[in-house]
Parts: sequence; structure tokens; C-alpha cells
Amino acid sequence: MTALSAFFQKGGVYRLTRIAMGGALLCLLSPWSIPLAGGVPVTLGSFAVLFLALLLGAKEGVACTALYLSLGAMGLPVFSGGRGGVGILAGPTGGYLFGFLLLSLCAGAFKRSAGQIAGILLGEALLYLLGTVWFIIAAHAGVWKALSACVFPFLPGDAVKAALAWGLAALFRKRMGAKQS
Repeated sequence: MTALSAFFQKGGVYRLTRIAMGGALLCLLSPWSIPLAGGVPVTLGSFAVLFLALLLGAKEGVACTALYLSLGAMGLPVFSGGRGGVGILAGPTGGYLFGFLLLSLCAGAFKRSAGQIAGILLGEALLYLLGTVWFIIAAHAGVWKALSACVFPFLPGDAVKAALAWGLAALFRKRMGAKQS
């Protein structure tokens, strides 16, 4: 059996389609943003990352996120405010974008509800940690300024987005027959 035929027999096309559709969902939702003072906007990106990770699992969730980041790095206007390019990834909010990979990995790693909640919390903590440290370095900001601009204003909204993503993913998994990688 060739590698290509093995790919098709193991549902490779189906998985690639799910990853492409997930990447497209990220590209559609992430540009919608509300700018806040401090330079870090409220977006639907973290909601989409969580939803896809919880729906598809860690491998496909991370692949969707990597596809999204790659498209944005190539200049497609998929980041907050319809921006794109490597400069955004290297800028003060780039750590949050790369943190989406950690969020996706952690949230998608668990199959059971209690584990998923722990995965979401761990992923969000790592996202905030990476993003905030990156912001401190890139923006030459102090810790308190970074926490005030990048963490504290986002905690309530991220809790709501996480709860919605968790609930919607559970509903979609049920409708899809719990087909998850």
C-alpha cells in the first residue's frame, strides 16, 4: 500500500477538509475586533480557537490554528482589525497569536468534560503568560502596565467566550456523532 492510498483510507481527505474549514472559520471570526486602550483588541479569535480545539481535538485544532497563523503571516488580512503580515506576529500582540497554539493544544487534549475545563484553564493561562511576556518585551512595558492592558480587561469576556465555546462544541459533537480525533 502506498502512502497516498493509506492517506485516503485513513480519512485523510476528511481530516484535511475539517482543518481547512476550521482555518477558514478562524479567518472569518478573528478580524472582527473591538480596539481597547493599551493596544490589545477584543476579538473572536480565542473563541474560535477554543471551539475548534474542543470540537476537533488537539491535533486538528492546532492544525487549524497553524493554518490561520500561516495565512496571516503571508499577509492575508485575517488578524484583528483585518491586518496581516509577519509584522503583526512580531509586534506587541504576536505572543497572543502564538499563544493560540498552546490554547488549542491544551483545550483539545482532553475528551471528558472536567478535563476539558482544566485544559481550557491551562490553555488560557499559557496564552496570557506567553502573550503578556511578549507584550512586555515588544512594547517595553512594565509588568503592571502589561497586566492592566492585556489581562485584567479580558478575563470576564474570555470566561464567557470559553463557556460558549465549550457548550457549542459539546452540542456540535453530539450532532456529529461524537466523531473526534
